[in-house]
Amino acid sequence: MKKKIFLVLPVFIFLLIIGSCAGIATIPIAFDESLPENEYALIHWNTILKISEYNDIAVNWEPPEAMGFGGLELKIPGGNTRFVLNGRVGTVNMGYTIYRDIPFVFNFENGKEYTLYVNQSLIYIYYGKSMSTKNQIVIYGMSNGQTALYEYGKKVSK
Repeated sequence: MKKKIFLVLPVFIFLLIIGSCAGIATIPIAFDESLPENEYALIHWNTILKISEYNDIAVNWEPPEAMGFGGLELKIPGGNTRFVLNGRVGTVNMGYTIYRDIPFVFNFENGKEYTLYVNQSLIYIYYGKSMSTKNQIVIYGMSNGQTALYEYGKKVSK
């Protein structure tokens, strides 16, 4: 009987872990519903930071905070995009980075898909719905204004 429990218990724990990840909510937001697929950029916003401005337009795009992590799926017209970010990112052990009306600019291309992830004062952008280093486009440091630290496989900042 004990052997069955020891065989079933690890499988049960694994399924709980997988199930908890599947429960992370993503909220879809389309800036202009009428745009065809080739005229917008799709951004998987994998951070709990709130977007309070989009290209000088006040918005309230706030991801859910399921287990301290949430996400948005943004469909916005491609081009040079400016977001204003608010919120905090981090952990109790590592500390938090506070974003108060911090501007973030990136040129998202029409018809392309991106993943944006924030870790403390770093913003990572990837092609597609992936956070693989082979799909990484750029890493920005946000401590003293937006500074590119890594771009397309090469270090750009000292």
